[in-house]
This record gives sequence, structure tokens and C-alpha cells, in this order.
Amino acid sequence: MDKKTLKLIYAILSITLIIGVAAAYKEARESLTTLNIETAYVYPKLLYIVSPSPSYIKTVYVKPGAIVKKAQPLVMLDDSILRKTLQMYKTELENVVEREHIVEALYSAKILKIKKTISQVDSEIKALGYELKLQKERERMETNSIKNQIASEIHRITTLKTNISLLNHLLSLCNRQVKGECTVFRANLDLLRSKITYERHAINLLKEKIQTLNTIEKYIEMGIQSSIDSKKQEKLNLKATINENSQVEQLKLKQLALEMLRLENKIRATDIKISYLAIASPLNGIVYKIYRAPGTYVERGQKIASIYSPRDVLIKMILPASYIKYVKVNSKVTVYQPDGKETIPGTIISLQSSHGNISALINIPIKYKLSLKPFSPIRVKINTSDKTTP
Repeated sequence: MDKKTLKLIYAILSITLIIGVAAAYKEARESLTTLNIETAYVYPKLLYIVSPSPSYIKTVYVKPGAIVKKAQPLVMLDDSILRKTLQMYKTELENVVEREHIVEALYSAKILKIKKTISQVDSEIKALGYELKLQKERERMETNSIKNQIASEIHRITTLKTNISLLNHLLSLCNRQVKGECTVFRANLDLLRSKITYERHAINLLKEKIQTLNTIEKYIEMGIQSSIDSKKQEKLNLKATINENSQVEQLKLKQLALEMLRLENKIRATDIKISYLAIASPLNGIVYKIYRAPGTYVERGQKIASIYSPRDVLIKMILPASYIKYVKVNSKVTVYQPDGKETIPGTIISLQSSHGNISALINIPIKYKLSLKPFSPIRVKINTSDKTTP
């Protein structure tokens, strides 16, 4: 081997040694000014999709890792039980509505019948009033007729008295001129006196007839008036019956209306529950995990799936409490990609002490968040030589 070759080998070895020593020095220097944290992991803010009601899972539309948009269907729960319940409520509502129609029809028929009876009673009251008016008119006419008869009798008595006066005068003349020959005058005078007695008796009979007639007519009028009063009371009773029935029917209708409102509320609530069975994504994000398979029964509130928004992905780092002097809010850190080659700049956004450790949350640029797998371990480097206050 010639000298040139030896010199070349010697030069290469020297350069290699220098590079190795420089790298070792750099690594040793970095080890003194940085901390490499292995207890860190990708920390997404999970949003759990839970069952709104007890049911079976009918269909799952997505898989873990799927990118979903807001309002995109995720899971469909079985709605057969709720639909049967909904149909039951609708049938009950139809029955209540039918009962309401029956109550209204019966009430209308009852009220119509009572109103017809009231109309008949009004007609009877009117007829009785007309009969009472006729009875009073008959009484007046009969009384006037008897009074006219009495007036005639009185007139005849007056005439008879006049004739008696005349006969007395003639008898007096006869006695002075023709004694013992005035028998005819005396007989006529007695006859006239007897007629006056008869006429007076007739007048008394007519007056008694008026009294009797008045008494009879009074009783007839009282009977008719009693019938009128009875019919008026019957009318009042019928109106009271209408009011009473109205109150009873209004109470029944109010109870039916409340029952309809209760069923309508149940129908609306069941419709809402059915709409909730088609579970959609509440945000634009990524499906992390599906916890239940189709056909599985889930209780209300039980987890079905979880999703997260890439914007909410952070790095969570657990440190010993002694490291508190190296970290603070807004401190800059370096996050290594899982392959360990590419680095990501990060900023500590919160610190929290728990069980002798420090929990730190690190935010990184959005463009790196999509490539990180949730809850995967990741390495973080902290620069301990940075003493500046954020």
C-alpha cells in the first residue's frame, strides 16, 4: 500500500472521528438543555353519541375513522315499539274524538227535545191566557145581561109604582063619589102591588144569580190561572234542566278535551322520540369508535359511538411534579410525529396538578391534527434553557 493511499485512509478516519465527536457533543449538549417526555399521547375531545331511549340498534352507517359532516346519519335505532305506541295513542285519540261527537250529538238531541217541550208549554200558556180572556169576556157579558134584566125589572117596578099611585088617586076619587062601588080599583091595586113584590123577588134572584155567576167565574179563572202558573213553572223547570244539562255536558266535554290534549302531547312526544332514533352527527368530525353493533339492545343514555372534531385534538402530557419549573402556560414545546422524523411546534395552553403529577395540554397547528391517531403515544421535547417569561 503506497503512502498516498495511507494518507487518504487516515484523512477519512480523521474526518469520521471529528464528525462523530461533534455529534456526540451536540447530543450531550442537547441532553443537558432539553427534556424528552415519553408519557404523552394524542388527546381528542370526544363527543359521545348515546341512545335517547331503550331500543335495539337497527343500522350503523359509519365505521371508526370515517370523516362525517354535521347532520350526517350515524346510527338508526329500531322504531317498531315506538311506532306501535304511536299508533295506540292515535287510536285512543280517535276514540276520544268519537266520544266527544257522541256526547255533543246526545246533548244537542236532548236540548232540542227540551226546547220543543218549552215551545209546547208556551203554546199552552198562550192558549190558557186566551181562554182566561174569553172567560172574563163571557163573565162580563153575562153580568151585563143580568144587570140589564135587573134594570128592566126596576123599570117595571117604577112603572108599577106609577100605576099604583094613579090607582090610589082614582080609588080616592071613587070613594068620595061612589061609595062601595070601587072594588075593581082595589083589585087592580092589589094586583099591581103583588106584581111589584114579584118583580122585587125577581131582582133579588137576579142579584143572587150575579153573585153565583161571579163565584163560578172566579173559580174558573182561578183554575185557568193556576194552569198558567203551573205551565210557567214547568217552563222554568225545563230551562233549569237545560242549564243543568249544559253544565254537566260542558264538564264532560272539558274532560274529553283534556284527554285529547294529553294524547296529542303523547303523540308529539312519541314523534319526537322517533325522530331522535335517527341519530345524526352533531358536528363535522371523525368517528373514533363504535361501541355497539346492529341488533344490540341499548338502554337510554348508553354509549353507541364517539366522534371528535380535528380542531379539538390536543396533546396531553403527564409530568412529575418536579418538572413544574420547566413548564408554564404558553411555553413552546416540540412534538415528534409517530415516525419520529418530522417535528411539530406546540404551545402549552393549560397546566393542572393531580396526584403528585402535572397534566399539561398542548395545542398544535390544525394541519397536523388530521394525521394523528387518537390516544396514540407521542414524544414531546421541552427546552429547559428557555428562561423567558411568556
